[in-house]
Amino acid sequence: MKKILLLLVVLIPLAGFSQSTFQNDLAAVVQANSEKVIALAEAIPADHYDWSPAEGVRDVKGVIFHIAGANYFFPTFADVAMPEGIDPRNMANTVQGKEAIIEALRDSYAHMIESIKSVPDSKLEEMKDIFGQTMSVRSALLFAFGHCEEHMGQLIAYARSNDVTPPWSQSE
Repeated sequence: MKKILLLLVVLIPLAGFSQSTFQNDLAAVVQANSEKVIALAEAIPADHYDWSPAEGVRDVKGVIFHIAGANYFFPTFADVAMPEGIDPRNMANTVQGKEAIIEALRDSYAHMIESIKSVPDSKLEEMKDIFGQTMSVRSALLFAFGHCEEHMGQLIAYARSNDVTPPWSQSE
């Protein structure tokens, strides 16, 4: 039995299991959020991307661009550079069509997930001014995740208002 345990202790790290760290755990929940948001964006018909619940409120594609832009912006609080050529505030003017919008969303989540994983432990407690509030980089990353969840909820409401059931809620 001791030999089996020793073998597991040696082999598990070699098997590609990731260590439980704040960064890996947060990246995993952002990944889960991304899968739902992307599935929802795919489920909403293209002709509903201009739908808004009221005048002056973001439409479906506006919410998706807002999420994507924030996924590029939030990592800058951890001193992660925004990718060359990305302008989070101008995506709606440069990305057209449902498939391209979804691809931009996918790319933004990939950037955010990799950014979270790249933040060294030593940076997590560094204090920053985030929207006029002093908080740690760790808190800023948690704030970013909350933003992802908030706008997933908004997209769920938009989808249901248009008779689209979130894919993970559909009965078998």
